[in-house]
Amino acid sequence: MPSLTVVISRHPVPGEGRRLEDAVEAACLARGADVLLVPHVYYLRPDSLAVGLLRGVARGRLAVAAWLHPRATRWTLHALGAADAEAGPLCFDLRDYAAAADCAEDILKAAPPGTRSAGARRDLSDPEPERWYPVLDYSRCVSCGQCMDFCLFGTYTREADRVVASSPDNCKPGCPACARVCPVGAIMFPHYADDPAIAGALPDEGPAAGAGDASHGGRSDRAAAADARTAAADRGDLEDLMRALDEFDD
Repeated sequence: MPSLTVVISRHPVPGEGRRLEDAVEAACLARGADVLLVPHVYYLRPDSLAVGLLRGVARGRLAVAAWLHPRATRWTLHALGAADAEAGPLCFDLRDYAAAADCAEDILKAAPPGTRSAGARRDLSDPEPERWYPVLDYSRCVSCGQCMDFCLFGTYTREADRVVASSPDNCKPGCPACARVCPVGAIMFPHYADDPAIAGALPDEGPAAGAGDASHGGRSDRAAAADARTAAADRGDLEDLMRALDEFDD
């Protein structure tokens, strides 16, 4: 019988959101779920202890609650080698919840039938240094190479039949240019504040949005607004992109 581990990813600002995180943890433990506390998932590195442990528990079933859009969380874990994005895990956006009980209920309700837990707790959530790097959604990526050609910082290479962010920390902090030129919207910067689509939002996000994506139903209004803003944006304006890159170089 597969096990279920609830992973709670800390807020990117240490101490922020702790009341909700602690309450979700308590609610999940009270209902017998295993809980693993990790640093903010986007700041994790592939060689970190938390990622090593995630690779082990991913043999069961993961439900991840993070302060990111579910799609961004899922493909970040994939990039870290911590979970297979195509097979899951279930991901939840803590920003969608005012009540911890609602979050815990959604997590446990979304778990496949037959999963079991022992109510164990492990805390590996000491903060990690901040990072800024692209996260690729390979369910969309067509390996056209436009990101690799456009990037000035040597972030991307081509390996076998796909483009990969082989040197993610080469990326210039705050620069989203490659995401803007991507013709299929496959590149995310989860902390980018000016375009929800680049941050990982989906226009149809909701309780059953995408393979492995789940969120509170209250997201729908926000997602609709994000979609409207995204549709209104001119993502093909290369002159604006070049001006932005010039600003980064100054």
